[in-house]
Amino acid sequence: MSKVGKKLLLVLIPLLVVLVGCLTLLLVLPDKSPQKVYVEQIKSARQLAESGDYEKAVLKYKEAIKEDKTNEEAYLELADIYRVNLNDMDSSISILEEGYENTKSEKIHDQLISLQTIKNGDSVDPTTGKKGNTQQTLVVNTSYTDIFASYDYSKYKNEFTMTSDSPSNGVYIVKYSQYDAEFEYNDSGKIKTLDPKTRRPYSYARPSVIRLKDISTVFPGVEKGITMDDFKKMGADSVTVEDYNDTLKSNLISFELNHLHFELACDKDGNVKGKDAYNAITPEPVEGKEDNVKVSGKAIDVTSGKDVENYKVIFHKGKDNNNGDKAAEAASDGGKYSLEVPAGDYTAEVSSDGYNTEFFSVYVPSGSTEFECNFSISPRLAANQIRFVLEWGSTPADVDSHLQGYCNTGGSKVDVDVSFMNKSVSAGGKVIADLDIDDQDGYGPETITLHNTNGKYEYKIHRYTPFGRLADSGATVKIYTSDSNPITLTVPDNVDDEWWTVCTVENGEVKDLNGKER
Repeated sequence: MSKVGKKLLLVLIPLLVVLVGCLTLLLVLPDKSPQKVYVEQIKSARQLAESGDYEKAVLKYKEAIKEDKTNEEAYLELADIYRVNLNDMDSSISILEEGYENTKSEKIHDQLISLQTIKNGDSVDPTTGKKGNTQQTLVVNTSYTDIFASYDYSKYKNEFTMTSDSPSNGVYIVKYSQYDAEFEYNDSGKIKTLDPKTRRPYSYARPSVIRLKDISTVFPGVEKGITMDDFKKMGADSVTVEDYNDTLKSNLISFELNHLHFELACDKDGNVKGKDAYNAITPEPVEGKEDNVKVSGKAIDVTSGKDVENYKVIFHKGKDNNNGDKAAEAASDGGKYSLEVPAGDYTAEVSSDGYNTEFFSVYVPSGSTEFECNFSISPRLAANQIRFVLEWGSTPADVDSHLQGYCNTGGSKVDVDVSFMNKSVSAGGKVIADLDIDDQDGYGPETITLHNTNGKYEYKIHRYTPFGRLADSGATVKIYTSDSNPITLTVPDNVDDEWWTVCTVENGEVKDLNGKER
């Protein structure tokens, strides 16, 4: 290379280094757009409020407002912090006045009028500039009721921070950092709310009941008392006072307001007083649709995890109704099936050459026009074989199958211990037991096949993930033999948090289901 070329190269190299450095900075620097900063500040403010650090939460909310003065949520949440947690009504009203000036939000307007009325019975309507009077009607906090009336489980899950949840005995209770409340989901209504496999709500489900720790978040002024007439002036319909409740040691006033049903503890005249008054708030359930729901999915081979190519699906009307009237049927196309049925309970019959014909209880929800439903099916077994198939929900993510014991084969006793740590045991060139599938990310199937039942074995489940309750996993085990329909067991509510002993096998006989003789 000539000297000129070398000089040129010496000049270009630093320039290239600088250029690459600039490009790298552009790639690694976070997006600090106002909207992104606003979202980060709101999230941080909510976390601080949840932890009880209200002073710092106030600062974060104010920083969020500086980034976006047109978004109503920061003003409303900050006003609640001032009023409920810091007992500062003046600051709460002031931030709402600022919020209304910048957003013209109806929610902020309603909350502002309500707080001004509570403070001194005198208020100035920011839309008219006119002064009110001491007889002005109290206003419900619609920033809460609008969400309670319209949000389904998926929307709460996506937009709010869950602090705790408890799925058990057909009831699921969840709490979020944004609300000092319990949101309960159950199947007591006409429309099913809980997925029996995960023990958690379907995405479309609205809470069965909401219980607030502080009812003043919805009815500002309840500290001083709200009368039956006040509720009617707010727009409440079907207002009634029920007889004295011995359990609650109170009467109950019930009414419909903003697409919600309320039950509040009151005196015999329907007067409610106190932020901690008993309350039960019920959103209107999702209306069932008359149109058919498109149900589609696939069939999975439990020994390989792969899709079964050719099979047939029949939906019989009703739950646990193997011979019920046929609602719809479909043959697979490229491994997928698709059919249409009205929302409701069905028994799905799935059959394929070389596989057990199996029946599955299916609830087709009414909240959507499409529903995915997959099935796991087992190849037929030969004599002297048993198969264990484990399925569960999303939490804990990793649950493991274990088969332990011994096999009598070839005149000798062979120890058997099959799990993810030792996936196969053989003797004399013949397989005794295999872990066919080890599923590690929830749902399953996870499968162990016992090829030689001569001996004594114990089959049990272990929670591998260090968090999550085994009893809350929704785990089920199907036990297949060569000459019977599968035995299906569901994890007991009182099971140990780490281990579930499912059954024993003694010389081909399945025994001790959940610790009990068959």
